[in-house]
Amino acid sequence: MRIFTPIISEEDIGPTEMRRMLTANFHEALDAKYSLSEGFVISVFTHPFRELSCTQLLDAMQQVDQLARTFGTTYTSAVPFTTPPSRSGKQPIQEPVLEKKS
Repeated sequence: MRIFTPIISEEDIGPTEMRRMLTANFHEALDAKYSLSEGFVISVFTHPFRELSCTQLLDAMQQVDQLARTFGTTYTSAVPFTTPPSRSGKQPIQEPVLEKKS
């Protein structure tokens, strides 16, 4: 199974972007990776032909989307972490942690 999205024409990237996306495949990309297909740079998640849970499928789709969105900047498939809403539906207030200087 493959989940993918095109990002940019292969003709529109230079050697610096190519090197950065290949490096990102090793360092910043999680399960989704950059690839070339039919003249396009794509973000792709591949999985063996076995069952994926709904959670795994949603995670794969988010990673593919995030990798495409961060092309040209951070080149990462990690979805930014947000604090889940509390049961009341309001975001909990998080006080900043200040370090004391000696």
